Amino acid sequence: MKSIVKWPFICGSILFLSGPVFGLLGTVLGMIRVFEKLKSSAVVGTGALSSDISVSLVTTVIGIGMGFIGAALMLFSLIAFLITRNPDPSHRIMDATA
Repeated sequence: MKSIVKWPFICGSILFLSGPVFGLLGTVLGMIRVFEKLKSSAVVGTGALSSDISVSLVTTVIGIGMGFIGAALMLFSLIAFLITRNPDPSHRIMDATA
C-alpha cells in the first residue's frame, strides 16, 4: 500500500474511532458537572447550568465532526487505493473485448 493511501487511512481510522468517544466523554463529564451543581445547592441559576450543558453539546459536536472527518479520510484512502492499484485501466477493457 502506497504512503499516499496508507497515512490518510491510518489517520482517518484514528479519528473515526476516537472522535465519537471524545464526544461521548465530553458529554458525560459536562452532565456530571451539571448534576453536581444541582446536588450542591437547592437553587441553581439557569445560567450556571446552561454553561455546562453547552460545554457538553460543543464536545458532542466536535466528536461527531472528528468522526465525519475520519470517515472522509478513509473514503479518500479507499478511492486512492482503487485508482492507484491499476494505473492503466484501459488494458482491462481491451482484454475483455478481445
